Amino acid sequence: MIDEHELRLLKMVVHAASQQAYHWLHPDTLRDACILLQGLQLRGVAMDELSLRDWHALVLMVAALCKDALPPSPLGKALQQSELLAKLLHGHIQSCARHGAKIVVWGDRLYPARLRAIPDPPLVLTLLGNTALLELPRVSIVGSRKASPRGLQESFALGRIAAQRGWAVVSGGAYGCDIAAHRGALSASVSPVPAIAVFAGGFSSLHPRGNAAAFRELWQQGALFVSERLWHTPCRPCDFPVRNRIIAGLSPMLMVMEAGERSGALLTAGLSLNQGAEVWVLQHPADDVRTAGSQRLIAAGAHSFATASVWQQEGQA
Repeated sequence: MIDEHELRLLKMVVHAASQQAYHWLHPDTLRDACILLQGLQLRGVAMDELSLRDWHALVLMVAALCKDALPPSPLGKALQQSELLAKLLHGHIQSCARHGAKIVVWGDRLYPARLRAIPDPPLVLTLLGNTALLELPRVSIVGSRKASPRGLQESFALGRIAAQRGWAVVSGGAYGCDIAAHRGALSASVSPVPAIAVFAGGFSSLHPRGNAAAFRELWQQGALFVSERLWHTPCRPCDFPVRNRIIAGLSPMLMVMEAGERSGALLTAGLSLNQGAEVWVLQHPADDVRTAGSQRLIAAGAHSFATASVWQQEGQA
């Protein structure tokens, strides 16, 4: 019989290795493998009670398990770095305990159902702040970091409208449209602020640092911060596209406020469409080269809207 506590520990270790290897296993793969972990003798032991030595022993055991029971993959090499993974895991668990963050493993009740259904869900999420926001209807709002005044204005307006309607505004906290949408949610004066920020790196250093004041206000007003990265993991350029699958996966609706020909917003729109979400695109002048990605989405059949207020008046909000 599979012990759910041992399964959670297995997922934690494989999750940490996946972060190092940039190789994700679907959680279903691990359930059968967990049978081999019987006799671990850690049943009922809370994660924050495990010592560094415990984590090291656990990583070594999982490394042997993956070698024998799972397909060859970059995870195997990552698991060989047992001392590093043990330190990362122990540090993450201790930091979460100090700051009151919740560790949510795939399969836990608190793990968002919609995100659980995407092809490559994170094995583990770290949630810092107001987890009750996950019970609200959600809309993801994304756009260019170097947005036009129109893109910024409409992002702010849409964030405000969504918050006033009781929706949680999901975005990535980046410069431009992302943070404008969250500032719009703040301006609605709803308490707690219905804002969910999904970060590409760990919580020890929120990126970008230039938005620190906005992050602080979001935190003070009761927002929720989400990351799949371990606490002390800095974000790298390759982390942003990976993070975008979470932004797409959290909401049944994605609003693209401004997207260039090669942009993260365009990537997120593709992910949302593949996940069966509804995608709306803000209209821009046809000759605006900064919005080539937006134009392409509309030409391909995405819903479009002229302004946030028109979108609201037409009964979408």
